[in-house]
Amino acid sequence: MVATAVLSLSSGHQMPAVGLGVWRMASPAVRGLIHSALRAGYSHFDHAADYQNEAEVGDALAKAFETGLAKREDLFITTKVHIWTVIVQIRKNCCFLRLEMTSQLPLWART
Repeated sequence: MVATAVLSLSSGHQMPAVGLGVWRMASPAVRGLIHSALRAGYSHFDHAADYQNEAEVGDALAKAFETGLAKREDLFITTKVHIWTVIVQIRKNCCFLRLEMTSQLPLWART
């Protein structure tokens, strides 16, 4: 089971301190890896458009929600975008990930 330590953000949200990054996850293996992580207790997933596996991550999350493996409200899903394309990229990420919104964390902002 994954540790349940959390970080308190200036927004008031609690972010799990341990998360699974999907960088370099091969597209065919993404669903199994994400589902295994959920079963192991992960609730924080980190993603970026540059990883080029958005659709597969979205499919894995959608299947997890559909089957009851996880609930969207119990997950902290982050993504990273280039500052010069923030709005367009957030919309694309959410579309590919099949989510209304990801957990936005402006990394350039001071806390």
